[in-house]
Amino acid sequence: MKRAFTLIELLMVIAIIAILASVITVSLNASKNRAITASLRSSLQSIHATAVQCRDIGASLNTGPFPVNSGTPICQSSLIVGNLPQSDECGSGAANTRYTITNSGTDNWQLTLSTCTASTLCNGAANAYCNINGCVFPAAGTCK
Repeated sequence: MKRAFTLIELLMVIAIIAILASVITVSLNASKNRAITASLRSSLQSIHATAVQCRDIGASLNTGPFPVNSGTPICQSSLIVGNLPQSDECGSGAANTRYTITNSGTDNWQLTLSTCTASTLCNGAANAYCNINGCVFPAAGTCK
């Protein structure tokens, strides 16, 4: 005699599959957010070397705000070659996203990639506080 699955057994299997699918989806979203954050940090860190060279020759940094996809030079001197990196991490919000460099006349400057809703850094703004030694990034939600 063939034994068929009962309705309760089938519903239990479907429920287990649904739970596993939701756990996988949540973990994939967390991984995606970490990747976006790492990419944004990398974009901001890549500006650092050019900014240090610019400050070393006594030139000023372009302060912005500049559109994220403008390819604007970091330094106001033509002796230093380096543009603000183009970024697509912000997706559809990229049209409103801006790079800004504040305190550009000092050895302690701040780079901000603002209005990037894809970023988990600083509630939507990816910030880096930089000096000649490098950049540090505030923890998520701790904007200065």
